[in-house]
Amino acid sequence: MKRPLIGAVLIVLSLAGMLYWELAGRDALMYTQVLTVNTDLEQGTVVTADVLGLKKTVSPSPRALRLESAQKLIGMETVSFIPAGVELFSEYFEEERLTVHEERGEYIFSIPTNWLVSYPQTLRRGDSVTFLLVRDERYEEPGTARPAGPKTGEEILTATVLYVKSSSNDEVVSDQERLKGAATVSVIEIIAGKEEAQTLTRLAARGDRFVLLYQ
Repeated sequence: MKRPLIGAVLIVLSLAGMLYWELAGRDALMYTQVLTVNTDLEQGTVVTADVLGLKKTVSPSPRALRLESAQKLIGMETVSFIPAGVELFSEYFEEERLTVHEERGEYIFSIPTNWLVSYPQTLRRGDSVTFLLVRDERYEEPGTARPAGPKTGEEILTATVLYVKSSSNDEVVSDQERLKGAATVSVIEIIAGKEEAQTLTRLAARGDRFVLLYQ
């Protein structure tokens, strides 16, 4: 009676092992869980816990973010549009400082290029830029009234670049090799407060121009 019992136990254990392999073992050995988003995220979206999910994949990129990175992503901002279900990578996100907060008096301010004497073609989203004043040459002529205000070379303000666009209105995206194959920068948008925007507008309206430097 013992041998049939032992045989029955072995059969049960074998079946249990096969069931475990099908339900858990196969996933553990063949699949890896990576982070994804469960809904499409537009560019500039601040990541919250409810939009993050896990995705099983057979051969994920070694750079794909795993579950342990989820907490770091919360509160960050998407650099570009992210479709639902894709593997996530760290370069898809950046600090939320690039988000415009109208409740704090922060707005998108587009800088007309005719206000600028010079600006780097290597500018990219997220760069910190400084506006240096170039006085209208008419005020340098003898006998010409010089309006009160900053002088040539003085720093007017430092701001964060929100978007850099080409002449076709396409965003010039960040890349590791900025000097290779970069599109021509023709539109620069910054995050500016109301008073900062008014200051730039006032100076430009009287003929002053700016040199734009980035740090």
